[in-house]
Amino acid sequence: MFNDTTTEEINKLMEEAWNAFHVYRKMSLKSRANLMRTIGEEIENCRDILIKTAMLETNLPEVRL
Repeated sequence: MFNDTTTEEINKLMEEAWNAFHVYRKMSLKSRANLMRTIGEEIENCRDILIKTAMLETNLPEVRL
């Protein structure tokens, strides 16, 4: 069901994360707080699919997650 990630894909993701960090650290504290709130809202919006995916990946029941 899940495919392994290649070394090249991991390296690309790490580079993108590093670049995003440089943008993030230059943001004002207010902008960072707004970004964190937005991320939290999106996680809440995706709750059902996140729980289902976590159940598949961990073999834990919904109650435990």
